[in-house]
Amino acid sequence: MTENAGPGTGPGVGGLLRASRLRIGEDLRDVAAALYIRYNYLNAIEEGRYEALPGPTYAVGFVRVYAEHLGLDAGEVVRRFKAETAALSEMKELVFPSPLPESGVPSGAILFMGILIAGLAYGIWYINSTHDKSIADLIPAVPERFATLLGEGSKDAGSGAPASAAPARSSVLG
Repeated sequence: MTENAGPGTGPGVGGLLRASRLRIGEDLRDVAAALYIRYNYLNAIEEGRYEALPGPTYAVGFVRVYAEHLGLDAGEVVRRFKAETAALSEMKELVFPSPLPESGVPSGAILFMGILIAGLAYGIWYINSTHDKSIADLIPAVPERFATLLGEGSKDAGSGAPASAAPARSSVLG
């Protein structure tokens, strides 16, 4: 259970917590498991590396629970911890991300593409509507082999007459 005395053995909160833990004779990994706090965070508190902690609110909570576990006055330890970390919180410089320039298709290009598509659609409609043929004339007649399956005679298939309205009987059904 002997641990090297690091930078946290001084007069700070980390040194106080480490000295109290060693006096009781507990291992830091056991304390971390009992408190459900990561070992790295407790080690950072003892060594005075407060910048390695996830945030000030979490850090204060970790110190409070750790001090209570060791039987120390948690309020006093938290007060000392806040006094130590006050200098760190004042030195933090906030860096906000700058907005990215808009990248994409310019509105003029969208307008041009819309006019181009509308012009193409109008051209296709105009070409198809100027012929004397209707769309029904463009559909070929039913081939003779399919007309026999529908029950029409071969003379009806070539004449273009409409199929009879009566359904064809199936020889399978009888």
